[in-house]
Amino acid sequence: MVAATVKPGGFRWVDFPLPQPLTPGKVYFVMLPATPKLCWRIYDHADGERVYGKPGAWTTMGGAYALKPFGTPRKLGRVGPEAAVDGLAVPLEGQFHQWRSDPAQELPQWLEVDFGKTVTLNTVHLTFDTNLFGRFPSSKPGGEATADDYWLLYNKGGKWEVAFAAQGNWRRFRRHQFPAVTTDKIRLEILKAKNGREARVYEIRAYKE
Repeated sequence: MVAATVKPGGFRWVDFPLPQPLTPGKVYFVMLPATPKLCWRIYDHADGERVYGKPGAWTTMGGAYALKPFGTPRKLGRVGPEAAVDGLAVPLEGQFHQWRSDPAQELPQWLEVDFGKTVTLNTVHLTFDTNLFGRFPSSKPGGEATADDYWLLYNKGGKWEVAFAAQGNWRRFRRHQFPAVTTDKIRLEILKAKNGREARVYEIRAYKE
């Protein structure tokens, strides 16, 4: 338990130094006792859920209370296009092993696989980030960085053609089959994400089945 003094006045950030470092991958809950004339600001347009009340009689609502962690950031580990083809579809401790679109840039964004030769394929396996590991309980399907709308393109004589398209996705694993194509490159293009800003992909595999 930690304590802090909140001076009278308007909204402001209040520091609550933690007694010990946080453990990566572990879920934490921040609870404040009811205090007269003190309110906790809510983030505008925030994803997530918040609760209020008392044990055994909690009320759940959308949105999130304002929090701003500070301290020494944890390294993401292996994050980049290579991670989507390294054979791992789950994160390791301190290593996410996934491709992330650039949150500073708007969608759509794409991930390209160059086979280095001409291949024939008709099936693609995709593993998305649905916040499966260490997530807060939520009634919303998928995760904040799950790819919602996307399509797969393949190189055909220097032009990109659509192999298949998907909308309204919320699943972690997707297997897509389509008429066989012959190509040397494919692109997974994320058109929309659940949070509207960023999508994450753990793995992309291509087969002829």
